[in-house]
Amino acid sequence: MNNRFLKQLQNMKMNKKSLGAVALTAGIIGTTLIPQNAYAHGFVEKPGSRSALCSPTYGALNVNCGSVMYEPQSLEAPKGFPQGGPVDGQIASAGGKFGGILDQQTANRWFKNTITGGENTFTWKYTAPHLTSKWHYYITKKGWNPNKALTRADFEPIGTVLHDGSAASNHLTHKINVPTDRSGYHVILAVWDVADTANAFYNVIDVNLINDVKPDIEAPSSPNGIQALKVTANSIELTWNASTDNVGVKGYQIFCNGEMIDTVPGTHFIDKKLQPSTKYSYTVKA
Repeated sequence: MNNRFLKQLQNMKMNKKSLGAVALTAGIIGTTLIPQNAYAHGFVEKPGSRSALCSPTYGALNVNCGSVMYEPQSLEAPKGFPQGGPVDGQIASAGGKFGGILDQQTANRWFKNTITGGENTFTWKYTAPHLTSKWHYYITKKGWNPNKALTRADFEPIGTVLHDGSAASNHLTHKINVPTDRSGYHVILAVWDVADTANAFYNVIDVNLINDVKPDIEAPSSPNGIQALKVTANSIELTWNASTDNVGVKGYQIFCNGEMIDTVPGTHFIDKKLQPSTKYSYTVKA
């Protein structure tokens, strides 16, 4: 009798140990998942992204959007665009999220924000900011077809904003030069790269671009006379002679070691993110 009771007690202890291990495993899994849900969310608020304008908070200017109207911040997909990221035809929905409704593409399907070319401010809304490496922006090319699903071939880059790996809320607004050589309906793609995960957030912004377009029949001259005015262990100040063409040059792309790091409207740029005893090569393109 006592031996039987002792055996039952031992079995109970073993079961409790097993349950403790399961509970611990579940606890570890839980703490792994919570930061993903708590931090990785955000969208372009101004000018309103396609998903934001589905939300009643922003006037529900886009209709028949499905459940994304309640979660405009949740358009997350693998980063690496344009080489990686969402497949063609699913860029607006970040890989088919919310039934892929945001991928519907016609000339009249979505509300358009009216903007003019030149420097524009893009403001993000973070439901909870994530550690961030960069944001990058693209716009549809001249001659794109607004009645076909968006593909990466439709887009060209217009700006990159690098970040230091801290929270995204430290950099809410970005100044991006929107081209002045096209008018009418275009789509701007804003991508937010998270620093500590393999994912990014994808927001498309439908715009009615107003420009007094003069035919651009001459390629801009190459910037020349590039000089380093001030060099420290952590920064460099560059200047160059202005480029010219028949419609005027609106901005310059700055490349460091072959990668575009910024766009600037003038002939002056300061890079404050250098590492000591490291070689850097800069190129400026009009």
